Amino acid sequence: MGDNPRTIKRLLNSFEVKRILAEKRELEVEEDIMAKLAVIEFRWHDFYTDLLGVYSETGTNIAQILKRVSKSNEETMVKRLEGWGNLMQYFGDKRLMDFLEKEPPLWDVNLDHYVYLARSTTELKESAVNYFNIAYSFGEKGEHVKAIENYDKAIELN
Repeated sequence: MGDNPRTIKRLLNSFEVKRILAEKRELEVEEDIMAKLAVIEFRWHDFYTDLLGVYSETGTNIAQILKRVSKSNEETMVKRLEGWGNLMQYFGDKRLMDFLEKEPPLWDVNLDHYVYLARSTTELKESAVNYFNIAYSFGEKGEHVKAIENYDKAIELN
């Protein structure tokens, strides 16, 4: 994100718009979670897009997956991440992983209202990797038809 005043102002404006929208819609959201997601949106936009995109489609929280993987040995880590598009890249980003470790944690958060706010205020980027991650998540859950549909979308975009 850096210390560019314009970027910081955009981050604060985005946060405020989402806060006002949450208040008007009477959504149960925590401002500290909103703030953390705002920083992630501006600093690690691809992760933000995957986090909310995969969650909205499958209910899978990829921050939780990264947390579980971080507690495993090297061999288990590689096995768990090999099917997930760019999760290995996120896992290798020390700054992102350190930020995810800080309070408040995102691992066990119901992200439904945060996804609603994101979709109401910005367009989540469609990417082949995002659809690949969604497809992989469906495959892990045994929902193979949905997995194939999302793999097809990933191929289309690629």
